[in-house]
Amino acid sequence: MIKKMTIKTALCLGLVFLLVQGTKAQKTRQVSTWPYKQYVLNGSDTKQEKNGLTVEIEPLSPKNLYSHPELYSFVADYLPQDFKKYYLSNINAMWTDYNAKKWNYTFGIAEKFLTVFKVKITNNTGHILKMSEAKILLRIENEDPIKPVTKYGDPSIQLLENPAGSGKFIPYPKSVLTPDESLIQWVTNIEAEYVKNKKKGFLDMEFPIGINSQIIDQNKKNYKLISDVNVEILPEDSYSGILLFPVIVSWEELSLKMYEFATKTDPAGNVAERSNFDFKLKLDNGNMWYDRNKNMWVDGAPPQAIEYFDKSTKTWILGTPPEK
Repeated sequence: MIKKMTIKTALCLGLVFLLVQGTKAQKTRQVSTWPYKQYVLNGSDTKQEKNGLTVEIEPLSPKNLYSHPELYSFVADYLPQDFKKYYLSNINAMWTDYNAKKWNYTFGIAEKFLTVFKVKITNNTGHILKMSEAKILLRIENEDPIKPVTKYGDPSIQLLENPAGSGKFIPYPKSVLTPDESLIQWVTNIEAEYVKNKKKGFLDMEFPIGINSQIIDQNKKNYKLISDVNVEILPEDSYSGILLFPVIVSWEELSLKMYEFATKTDPAGNVAERSNFDFKLKLDNGNMWYDRNKNMWVDGAPPQAIEYFDKSTKTWILGTPPEK
């Protein structure tokens, strides 16, 4: 009888020990990382001035995500209902909640990014500058010149049955359903390609194709296109906007060339002088890691490859938990 009681007691104590250890055990996980490609200036100044005209460019990439709240921060409650439900249920690494704002990089997804620049043109030539007279191109060796996108597009939502006959309706921006080669179409195309090629996991949530278009539309006034042929810049004035090319960041070297800017006119208003601008660029690889305590992406490699949640301090700690 004593022997049986001893065995039972030992089993109970062992079970209690395992339960206690299980509650104390702190699981580790891989630190989330986000590799990206971007273009950086290759011997060219970011700001160039010729004959009273100044052009300043900034290549955009995930690296400068938090430097541009006017482009990438948004209010989730303002998303259309068809997208809001995805945002609230889908844990997506590119959506962050940093500094009381929600953020999303709108010009790419995963490891593919469109070629895009933030551009500011200041006109001190003394006459109106018409962008319809200028030519802007990406020049890549042994490739045809690439023209920029010139239209913003239509982000309004239309429900489409997909697949046909399924009774399941998915929201799409109209610029995708009626292709118009616009900014809205291109940022949505890259989402659609991501979904098409994404490996399916057991717990994967459906990615809402078109959500970038809705974030962009919240900030529409900041997505003015420099390449819009209707843009005119008055004397002593500046114009800031986006310059988007419908190609993925991938070439080792290229040039952003701006031709035929009318920088001098004669008394009759005829063009007397034209100026060109040339920004040489090269490919650069970068990486970001997700700081769960700050809810933000940090540029560079993480200090540790794994992390764990410390229950006593309720914070994420890089590295392995100490042995008990």
